[in-house]
Amino acid sequence: MKPARFVMGMSGAFLLSVLLSCKGSPQPEADITAYFEPVAGVLPYFKGKYMTPWWPAAAGALPADLKTMPPMAFTTHENKAFATESLKGKYVLVNFYFTSCHGICPMLTANMRSLLKLIKKQDDLQIISVSVDPVKDTPEVIKAFRSKYAIASDNWVFLTGPQDEVFKMARTAFNADTFTKDINRDLRDFLHTENFYLLDKKAFLRGVYRAKGMGDLGRLITELDTLRNERPQS
Repeated sequence: MKPARFVMGMSGAFLLSVLLSCKGSPQPEADITAYFEPVAGVLPYFKGKYMTPWWPAAAGALPADLKTMPPMAFTTHENKAFATESLKGKYVLVNFYFTSCHGICPMLTANMRSLLKLIKKQDDLQIISVSVDPVKDTPEVIKAFRSKYAIASDNWVFLTGPQDEVFKMARTAFNADTFTKDINRDLRDFLHTENFYLLDKKAFLRGVYRAKGMGDLGRLITELDTLRNERPQS
């Protein structure tokens, strides 16, 4: 009986290989199968729609599909204009929230506040919390939300902006809504992430961290130091 089972297994494998080799068989996308060798002392970039980690093998041109903060105009909790271009030259932590959220948003806000107490060097660090409900989250509302959590850090701003632009930015630059890709859907369909995102001084995405608890935020602190000390890329 053992040889018979062996023959059947070999036949099945042969049939599978034939089916996979057919011209009409779907091929996996390059972004899914891509692999890039990690580089010691360098944080990855993230590229393509699947946020594939990418490390530069050597100095040279960067791929065009790296995840990066796009140009966009926001309004702060102080009702002042805030352009994403102003972030360049600083390391940036980004998260998404809305003030009427009673789920993870209060937890993320509290964890960010706790995290900042653990980061000793902050003169080159900017934190931005972006509302995904800008219709309701006016400057007055987000200022009250900031006060509710007793946030006094000058380098942490709460932002609001045009809803369609916020949704598009969150989905395309950060994959922050992993459940739906239609930028025309409303807030009820926007299942925003629990993640914090780390940008380098050129506004490229370099780190993604789960922020429901504090466990992954120790890695964030370590990798922020790694980013500060890595060799410059073109």
